[in-house]
Amino acid sequence: MSKYISVVLFSTTLLNITAPVVTETVDAATIHTVFEKSKQSSISQDEPVENRLAAEDVDAVVEVLKSEYPDLSEDYLREIVNNQRHGNYSLPSESQPSSTRARSAMFSKSNWKGITVSQMGAAIDAAIIGASGGAASLGVKFAIKKIGKKAAKKVIVKAIQAIVGGAAGKVTSTVVGKALDYAGSPGYYIAKYWDAHDKYPKNGRINF
Repeated sequence: MSKYISVVLFSTTLLNITAPVVTETVDAATIHTVFEKSKQSSISQDEPVENRLAAEDVDAVVEVLKSEYPDLSEDYLREIVNNQRHGNYSLPSESQPSSTRARSAMFSKSNWKGITVSQMGAAIDAAIIGASGGAASLGVKFAIKKIGKKAAKKVIVKAIQAIVGGAAGKVTSTVVGKALDYAGSPGYYIAKYWDAHDKYPKNGRINF
């Protein structure tokens, strides 16, 4: 009988000693799982950045872009967004890019080669929002926070290269970094910077 009691006491003591260790192991595993899931939700430095925007979010993105670029028509902005959803980051045809109230002002400058500041700005902002996917109505600043600045820089470079090709090198990494820290639209910041330093400075168009 005494031997039986001793065995029970020894087993109970052993369980009390080992139980916390098992609990800590489970907790550590849970923390590790959560951490891995959080890493998967962001974009790594080497991962290609693709457009993740769903079809049902297109209208929300268009509304965000309209508030920033009221001189561009809704149809034109929608074409930018839809093209990027299918991997085409070049700008749509310039036949009807502007709203009626701004069209005459834009065409008065048509003798300069280039695209408007608003066209480039809208394309860059749309690309950043598209890369974030979801919550499109929250705008470009939320999108930057969601994907991170490194991924946002990749998106910006991708968009600029599709628009202007080899001339994209005129926008330095420093300028892109400042655009991402800018309180307003990063696309507008970059487009305005380029317009201020191109062949025909401050004419409202990106000349290249």
